[in-house]
Amino acid sequence: TNSQQTSSMSVSDLAKNNGLDGAKCWVAVNDVVYDASSNSQWRNGQHTPSRGQAKCGEDLTNVISRSPHFA
Repeated sequence: TNSQQTSSMSVSDLAKNNGLDGAKCWVAVNDVVYDASSNSQWRNGQHTPSRGQAKCGEDLTNVISRSPHFA
C-alpha cells in the first residue's frame, strides 16, 4: 500500500478519491494517506468486511481503532 503524509493534502483532495466512478480509493489513518485502490477488500468505495463503516476518501483513524486489525 502506498502512503503519504496528509500535511500537503486537503480534506477535499482526500474526499475526491472515494473509490467511485473510476476514482482512486484513498483513506487516511493517523495523518497518513494510504492508497487502497488495488486491495481486493475495497470495492465500490468501501471496505467490504466493514459493512459500510470504512469508506474511501475519509479519515478512518477512529474506525480503524475499533477494527479487528488494530493491535
